[in-house]
Amino acid sequence: MQERSCNRPAIGLANNRDLGGGAITNETNGGLWASLGHIARYGLVGVTVWFLLAPTRGFSQGSSSAINLLSPKNGGQVIVATSDDWLKTIDGSESAKEFPWEEWAIYAFKDERPATFDTFAVLIPGQGPNLRQFELLAGNDSATGKFDSIGKFTTTNAKFIKSPYQEFKFPPVTAKYLKVQLISGWRDYTPANIYQFRLFGLLKE
Repeated sequence: MQERSCNRPAIGLANNRDLGGGAITNETNGGLWASLGHIARYGLVGVTVWFLLAPTRGFSQGSSSAINLLSPKNGGQVIVATSDDWLKTIDGSESAKEFPWEEWAIYAFKDERPATFDTFAVLIPGQGPNLRQFELLAGNDSATGKFDSIGKFTTTNAKFIKSPYQEFKFPPVTAKYLKVQLISGWRDYTPANIYQFRLFGLLKE
């Protein structure tokens, strides 16, 4: 964010230095030489700013380098939870598990190493008493130490046909632990159905 703010004046400068028709034709004094002078002087600025503002590809199911950090095959594990049922949220079984809204769990990654991640995915196989709202928190101290909120998220109570795992993206976070706090379900006064969770990112060395 800071880089974007700092380089906005540079974008304005480049755009206001006759880089329109006069800078790319021979109709003005100096013709081609003037054009080359503008490019030589401001072209590098333009290229640099474009590089800084170009969108970067985040981690997701389609990313070839990212892994599902919560999968037990990749070392993912539940280390603190309000019930043993949380173990079933990452076991690969896509059957429903019922959870009261106030429950929570803390996940760790392989060997409790830190990881960088920016995409959380929730399986919603169709309309029903599914999980509606939840909060993600990240921690580095210990499993029972300080956690900072990543954000609160709301699912869509329907199946996305191409990919039933609904992805929730956020700015990249590096942490050793992920906490999932349930907030509400789509059906009042009943437990929420939870199927599977995924978290995409990369382990740190």
